[in-house]
Amino acid sequence: MKVINKSIPFLIKMILCISLFLIFNNVKADGYNYASFNWEDFAEQFKNYWSGTCEKEEDSEKCVEQTIKSQKKFYTKLYKMLAKYERSGLYIKDEIIIATIYYGLNADSFRDDNAFYKRWFDKISFDFENENDEISIDDNEEEEGYTSLTSESNAIKILIKAMIGYEATCSVATAPVYEINENNQSVPTCPQGELHKEGDTFTCKAVDSVTMASFGEKLLVKSGLTKFFGITRSEKHQECLNRGGTYTVANNKTVSEDAYWEFLKTSEYFDKKPHLQYRFSHIVDESGYKTLEDLESAMENDDELYNKYHDKIVEERQEIIDAIKYNLELFYRSNPESLTYFTSVDNKYYYPIGSTEITEENGKKFAKGNPVSAYIIKDYSPGSNEGIDIGSSEDLVNIISIKSGVVSKVVNNCESGDKTCNSGYGNMVVVSHSDGMSSTYAYLDQVYVTDGQSVTQGEVLGTMGTTGDTNEKALHFEIKISSGARVNPNTYISSQNPRPQPSTVGTINGGTKTQTVCLTLKEYGASDNGIAAIMSNINAESAFNYINLQNTFEGPLGHTDESYTAAVDNGTYTNFANDDAGYGLCQWTFSTRKAGLLNSAKQNGVSIGDPGNQISYLFIELKSGYSGLYNAIMSGSESVDSITSNFCHNFENPTEHTQCDTTRVNNARSYYNYVTNGCNS
Repeated sequence: MKVINKSIPFLIKMILCISLFLIFNNVKADGYNYASFNWEDFAEQFKNYWSGTCEKEEDSEKCVEQTIKSQKKFYTKLYKMLAKYERSGLYIKDEIIIATIYYGLNADSFRDDNAFYKRWFDKISFDFENENDEISIDDNEEEEGYTSLTSESNAIKILIKAMIGYEATCSVATAPVYEINENNQSVPTCPQGELHKEGDTFTCKAVDSVTMASFGEKLLVKSGLTKFFGITRSEKHQECLNRGGTYTVANNKTVSEDAYWEFLKTSEYFDKKPHLQYRFSHIVDESGYKTLEDLESAMENDDELYNKYHDKIVEERQEIIDAIKYNLELFYRSNPESLTYFTSVDNKYYYPIGSTEITEENGKKFAKGNPVSAYIIKDYSPGSNEGIDIGSSEDLVNIISIKSGVVSKVVNNCESGDKTCNSGYGNMVVVSHSDGMSSTYAYLDQVYVTDGQSVTQGEVLGTMGTTGDTNEKALHFEIKISSGARVNPNTYISSQNPRPQPSTVGTINGGTKTQTVCLTLKEYGASDNGIAAIMSNINAESAFNYINLQNTFEGPLGHTDESYTAAVDNGTYTNFANDDAGYGLCQWTFSTRKAGLLNSAKQNGVSIGDPGNQISYLFIELKSGYSGLYNAIMSGSESVDSITSNFCHNFENPTEHTQCDTTRVNNARSYYNYVTNGCNS
């Protein structure tokens, strides 16, 4: 039988280790950046702690020397890697990496051998140092005798990469519906998804689901492997294949804590740690095998054994993850200033196909109406087509800027049919945007803008043409992020929502609180499926009461909804983030999330009970921590039932989960009719 209390000494050690970086992170919160890490200053600050851990050692001087040596290697490498990711626009929380690696360790025991990393990567002939990645680490500066992937400090590589999520899309193809247009022609249309043309055949390819994949699963998809570092296909991946769908993982990176925790849950990271073997001992004892490694090796070729013990091992990993999250929660409670907040939602991108109608504003021509009929000729495919090719049967197709910016390149000397001109791009316009991204429009016939010209979102850049490596009239469209990497344009543009409105903090007032929430969600550009799902969950959490204080806390705190909100706003109540009381539309409870909500309200100069700010903060949380769910909400690529269930189980995470797939789903179906009727009953 497993003895839960055995984890107590390790939990205490972990909390002690958290104190190692409490002060350090306070410094970071005041403007620290990872590139400015200085080992000598850091070592001077913590040398007494490290030496104190060696007081009972027989050779304390040697212990201190070894401890400081391992700490130097670890922290120098940690901040060297984090700084490189940060320069590429990927900010990774150092405390999460530290809390994971140090779990169950003290400074003087920070020396376990992790040669199994190297064994795993050698086994699949994967060169971890030279993965196709803009972020590379120069190990030549490390001390002599340092061997890659054989010491604890190199767990950093795996964990940091696990923090990077990649958008994974499941697309399912269906037959189009043919309709008669105004010219009495039969044209294909898609009730859902994008229209694709392959030869003379049209198909509808709809995004069935969008999730975040870890770097391990990305390698699975890229290489065709069935297993990597103990990781097998995710449930979403397998479900997609079972439905006959196509599962793709994009190259563009985003920081995803969801992907990180999923990696720790589904990989063998914890399983191989000598100091964590006690956590799995009850499983090993039950199996009759000598070690966990022996058991897992046997499970690879024995389905019955796998089915019996796999879930138990995953459950134990989850308990370790929960303990790490708890330690981080303690840290954040003590240091709320160390949290990083984001207070704006990215502007939306237009679909690059313009309308037939042209309007003029201040001497500029715009085609911002509904785009003319178009279809995908060639979709994004990493390594072969780093953009999308869009075709149309219309005679004249205006091409518009997806976002405001400055024209940074123009090529306008290619002729129709010349497939080699401008390296196959033909006539081309590149627009650089203020967020560091750029958009490329190629194969153009006419070009209407010049190099250095400022353009506005929706402004006509030129017309679709045949001046490039194309067999028919088309637009070749690409998006590059700030690092220069070309990414999947479908992440940013959609023919299903071609002219999304920019997201700004604000409340769209309706006749009732329910209508106000609905109209405000619409203003943020969420899909009808997504709005219905959110509304059902908000109804269950707060009944659309923006200032709702959790009922069970009104007595203990001595506040009503109104007095609590007023006290938080005027500063007489200062324990909002740490009082554990649910508040607002989504009943935010955890201290880190409530601190973020409060910070957002202060920065936007509104009440903590402002519904527009709460919805703005909701989208910030969804986009930064639940990107798969966020994409489904915005695109409507999943059903109302699926989005509602996902939102309930993962974002709200209520005590009673059965309601997620019963009451909340049923209510969401009713709210869908309300939403599609313009937020009216």
